[in-house]
Amino acid sequence: MVCAVSDAPVGCDLERARVLKRDISRRICSDAERAAVRSNTDLFTLWTGKEAVLKAIGLGLRLPLSGIEVGLAERVHLAVNDTSCVLRRTKMEDDWNLAICVVGMDDFAIQLIPTVA
Repeated sequence: MVCAVSDAPVGCDLERARVLKRDISRRICSDAERAAVRSNTDLFTLWTGKEAVLKAIGLGLRLPLSGIEVGLAERVHLAVNDTSCVLRRTKMEDDWNLAICVVGMDDFAIQLIPTVA
């Protein structure tokens, strides 16, 4: 579980890289991103980034994931539907991918606060 807190609109997503039963890269990736994907980890890095962006700008999944290019960099500045935002990613243990997107900021810090179950 992940929760992101910010003074600005924020979206986050957390997914564990795993083997998929079918290739969903056409549904998730742009042509350029599909050419850059080298592993399931790359695919989940893109997936979490796109979901974080859509949540931050308030579109949910109304915009197709393949229509947004977020690339694989740890920090990405982008504009989606005229909304400027910054996307940050961090790798977690056991192949978990965390992506957080904040609207209208140049950058932000990620502070992870572990909890005890």
